[in-house]
Amino acid sequence: MSASHRVVNPMRMIVCRRFTLIETLLALAVFGLAAVVLTTSFYDAQRALEWESRSLTYEKMADWAVDRILELKLDRDAMEKGDRVSTLDGGKLDWKATVEETRILDCFQVTFSFAFSAASDDEDGALTVNRLVYAPTWSEARDRAALLKEKMDRFESRKARMLP
Repeated sequence: MSASHRVVNPMRMIVCRRFTLIETLLALAVFGLAAVVLTTSFYDAQRALEWESRSLTYEKMADWAVDRILELKLDRDAMEKGDRVSTLDGGKLDWKATVEETRILDCFQVTFSFAFSAASDDEDGALTVNRLVYAPTWSEARDRAALLKEKMDRFESRKARMLP
């Protein structure tokens, strides 16, 4: 260290060291950089939490809507047509369903597509929910008979293999 950095008190013989301007500015720059990084991280975490919360809200709303729609016991055409309903927060919920037959008698794979229009903010959402639905009234009589015959034939062939 140079002599300009030291102040000597002749009475006590104590050496006091002080920070230079460069050292002080460097410390302030490091502190400022750390503050910016922490603030940005906090903001990003807060936005992620808000997005996750909104996503969970949409999922809960979609599950609630699927339960209510299935309680109505709509026919297949009305299910595929869809509808628009109001949500509790004042927004709108548009839904449609795609119904596909399965290999299980009177069971259908229903894919619900939801489009959320929020009332309070500018962000809208979309979500798809799949459900396996038992609906005997949706089956065509001949398709149901063919599927039932196929199941009975398979049952009889398995039964024949098991018997000695």
